[in-house]
Amino acid sequence: MYIFANLLLILVAGLSVIKRFSPKTTFSLLLVLFAFLVIHDGLRWETGTDWNNYYRYFTGCLSGNLDSVYRFDPGYQFINKLIRGITGEYTLFLIFHAIFVYTFLFLSINKYSPYKFVSIFLLYSLMIPFLGMNRQYLTLVIAVFLIQYIQRQDYFKVITIIVVCFLFHTSILLFIPALFLNRRFSTKTILIALSLSIVIALSGLINKIPSSVFVLLGSSVSSKAEYYMSGIAHKITANPLFTFLAIVKRIFWLIFLIKFRSKLEIENKYFNLLLNMYVVSSMIYLIFNNTIFQIIVERGLLYYNIVEIFLIPLLLSLFKKKLNRIALFGLILIYGIITQIKGINGYVRPGYDDIFRPYKGLFINTDFHRNMH
Repeated sequence: MYIFANLLLILVAGLSVIKRFSPKTTFSLLLVLFAFLVIHDGLRWETGTDWNNYYRYFTGCLSGNLDSVYRFDPGYQFINKLIRGITGEYTLFLIFHAIFVYTFLFLSINKYSPYKFVSIFLLYSLMIPFLGMNRQYLTLVIAVFLIQYIQRQDYFKVITIIVVCFLFHTSILLFIPALFLNRRFSTKTILIALSLSIVIALSGLINKIPSSVFVLLGSSVSSKAEYYMSGIAHKITANPLFTFLAIVKRIFWLIFLIKFRSKLEIENKYFNLLLNMYVVSSMIYLIFNNTIFQIIVERGLLYYNIVEIFLIPLLLSLFKKKLNRIALFGLILIYGIITQIKGINGYVRPGYDDIFRPYKGLFINTDFHRNMH
C-alpha cells in the first residue's frame, strides 16, 4: 500500500510540476486523491499508533466504565459514543474520521499552496508516521485551517475555535503562539532567535526546569504531560552531534525560504505567517528535543512543522524553466521519502512487531497477525 500510495502521489505531483493542470483536471484529481487517502486511513486495521487504546475504547465506550480508564478528552469521548450508538463497526468510525481530517487538509492545501499535488505528497510523507493519532489529528487539521483567519486577524474566531478544539485534545494550546506570528520579522531577528535556541539546546538548561511547570496549564494537562514524560524518560539522551545534524536538516529549507523571501511573500499572502511558524517549529525542536520535555516535540511540534507542506512547494514557483522545477521536485521527492522512512523507523522497538509495516487493512494482508503495542 505504501509503495502504491507513493507512486500515485509522486506521479500526479510530478505531472503537475511539468505542466499546469486545468481547473477541471485539478478538481477531478483532488477528488481522486481525497477518496484514496480516506480509503487508505479508513480501511486500515491494526496499523498505526495507539490502535489498541482507541479500538478498545470505541467498542466499549457506551458502558461508561472506560472513561476513567483511558481518560480521553470529552469531545473525543462524545464523538465515539455518538458513532458507537449508530454502529459497532470501528471501520465506519475511521472512515468518518478520515473524511473529516482530509476535508480540512484539502481545503487548506487548496488555499495556501500553488502546487497542491506536491503539498499532498509532502503531507503524506510527514503524516504517515503519525497515522493513528486520532485525537490530535482532529485538532491539527483545524489548526491548519485557522491559518487563514490568523492572517486576516480574525482572532475572535480563532480563539473561539481553539477553545472548542481543547475539548478534543489539550495539545491545541501549543498552537496559541501562532496568533502572534502574523507579521514580517527581519532576517536578523530570525537568525538571533535560531541562534539562541541552539545555545539553549547545547546548555542543557531545559532539563533543569521542573516538570511541575505543566500545572500552570491545569490539572488535566499536567497529568497527561506527566504520563507522557514518564513513558519517554528512559529514552532521553544528550547528543550534541545529533542536535547539530537536526539543525542542518531544518536550516536547509530555511536558507532558501529566507533568501527568496522578497519574491515569495509577493507570490503568497500567507508566506510570512507560514515562515514564522516554520521558524518556531525549528526552535521547538532545537530547544526541547532530547530533554525531559520531549512531549512538546512529540505532540506540539506538528502544529508548526506541518507548514512545510505549503512552504517547500512555494520554492517551485521561483523557477520558470521546467528543467529547474523538475530538479527541485527530485530533491523534494528524496526529502519526502526519507521523512517517511525515518518517521516509521522511529516506532521500531527490539522485540516488538512493526506497527506500520506491512500495511494491514480490511482487504490487504488480512491474514497477517501483528501484536500491537
